[in-house]
Amino acid sequence: MLFRPFASLLLSDQYRLSIILNQCHLSSKKCSDSKVSEKSIFPTFARTLPPSSKVSKSLISLLKHFEWNQLVLLVSDNPSEKQIAEALIHLAQKHDISILETFYLPGDYLTKDNTTLKEIVLQTYKRTRVYVLIADAYALVDFIRFMQAQGLLDSGEYVVIALEKEETYNPDKEYQFIRREFEAAWLVADPVPFRSVLLVCPGAPIHPDYSLFQDLVLIYSESQPFNIPFHPVIKSGGQCVTFPDLKPRTESFVLKIVNN
Repeated sequence: MLFRPFASLLLSDQYRLSIILNQCHLSSKKCSDSKVSEKSIFPTFARTLPPSSKVSKSLISLLKHFEWNQLVLLVSDNPSEKQIAEALIHLAQKHDISILETFYLPGDYLTKDNTTLKEIVLQTYKRTRVYVLIADAYALVDFIRFMQAQGLLDSGEYVVIALEKEETYNPDKEYQFIRREFEAAWLVADPVPFRSVLLVCPGAPIHPDYSLFQDLVLIYSESQPFNIPFHPVIKSGGQCVTFPDLKPRTESFVLKIVNN
């Protein structure tokens, strides 16, 4: 059986609960808990977004590619982001990358919290040229705008590596990560400062064989140990079915469809 995770529990705890209930198939979209990647302990767990270990490896690869060996880390103070930060700190030690200092931002970041970002910049800009920001896009926008106001981004000497875990990059959205959703277009600050940002985020599938992967997902989902039933009509894309003898929105109409 598949069930949605409880927000108040870590995924590793939820999985153990599912075993107790004899419902051992657990899936998650947003889980970053690295513990459940151990398949000898959690053999039937599946996720649709990468765990903290994979995300941190992407960040480390980017740092090593440009030979950036010192950085300041800013982390949103909530379990998901903190797990990624812990994995990053662990990997950074292995690869001789020095994290000079780690700062924690309010978990539910609001614009009123930008004084915290300003203090961090003023405390650290003389010691580092590289910032890694594991927080939401609103924090990124405020951070970049303040660095620009201080004149730190004019010469291209600073870089901010930002992580976006959930929102997929869409090239059609010109201001996707450089403007708050509630801001009108004419209020948007100059996008030029965001040239100093390197964003690590999910991307839309571009592999030519992606449709084959989609077909395999359905095949494996129907097989052991998942045994997920797929209605043949829904699976093939759906059809329009009409019942001329029944009136829509009546109880008998709904029961007729459900029973079929």
